[in-house]
Amino acid sequence: MAGDERRDEDEEVELASFDFVHEAELARGFLEDAGIPAGVVADPAGQIQFGRGFSSRPRLLVRREDLEEARSLLRELGSLEGGDARAEDSSSEVLKASPFRPDLLEGRVALVTGGGTGIGRGISLWLAAHGADLILASRNRDHLEPAAEEIRALGRTALVRPVDVRDPERVHEVVREAADELGGLHIVVNNAAGNFLARAEELSVGGWRAVVEIVLDGTFHVCRAAFEPLRDSGGGAVVNITTTYVETGAAFMSHSGAAKAGVLNLTRSLAAEWGPHGIRVNAVAPGLVEGTEGARRLVESVGRLSEFEASVPLGRLARPADVAGAVLFLASPAGAHISGAHLVVDGGESVGGKFSLPEAD
Repeated sequence: MAGDERRDEDEEVELASFDFVHEAELARGFLEDAGIPAGVVADPAGQIQFGRGFSSRPRLLVRREDLEEARSLLRELGSLEGGDARAEDSSSEVLKASPFRPDLLEGRVALVTGGGTGIGRGISLWLAAHGADLILASRNRDHLEPAAEEIRALGRTALVRPVDVRDPERVHEVVREAADELGGLHIVVNNAAGNFLARAEELSVGGWRAVVEIVLDGTFHVCRAAFEPLRDSGGGAVVNITTTYVETGAAFMSHSGAAKAGVLNLTRSLAAEWGPHGIRVNAVAPGLVEGTEGARRLVESVGRLSEFEASVPLGRLARPADVAGAVLFLASPAGAHISGAHLVVDGGESVGGKFSLPEAD
């Protein structure tokens, strides 16, 4: 009987299914970093085998005895693409807060990866409110449709395109077809991201690889696919979203920091290489943004929000509108002679703040 109980506990059961393999791998890495063994089931042909059948959806498996804890941790992981919080600005409020002309981007087409939630949603709304038509790209269509409806309510076009930024062929297909449908491409915002806290000595290879492939490889794939449409549209602007710790490093974020630092170097390299084609490439580095999963995990969940805000010289966290305004500036004619820049949006925290992360449990 005891042996049967042990076998039941060791039995692998399905925890969740995903739209793409790298989503499952990222979740697996997160669980393993928390000490929970997990596996992603796939066969050599690229089909996913589970039970007696096959599916195109990768499955994440854990031991039965770990199921409840794994479920709780997976909920904690939240969205991995630009944060899962809704930006504070509604589409009707954007222009009230903006110092820019409402027709600043009239006639332009913008692609935003991770453009349906959190910071990405705020960026998408600001671009649309100033005249741009949008291509919203994300792994999950459900994350994009609400933002697309808000953009359409502004009288702008919004195309929704599910895409895994790790898949260069699919990225190429989406970018080219959408640009052709809307008559060109003028602005690209690389906002898709993945991250979780982990000690470097305990970080799994799968967790490292998942973050680097989404952040660094994904940004390159999108830039590469967008080059010809941008060039053929008479030039344009690429804005890559990085982070404030690319210059300094940060505990428990070696995977994310390394990937984002690579994005910053890519930004500067492409600025030098693509300038003769009329393509400007810049980066925006947000600090902690209120209402996002990052702010909740790092400061709110441990009761240190007030302490962190007090460490920011301007006295508060960044807001989605702060980040969106910086992107709009760099993407617009106002930034016509700016390329290779790294614009930090953190209220001065990275240069004047005195806040340190708590030790990980």
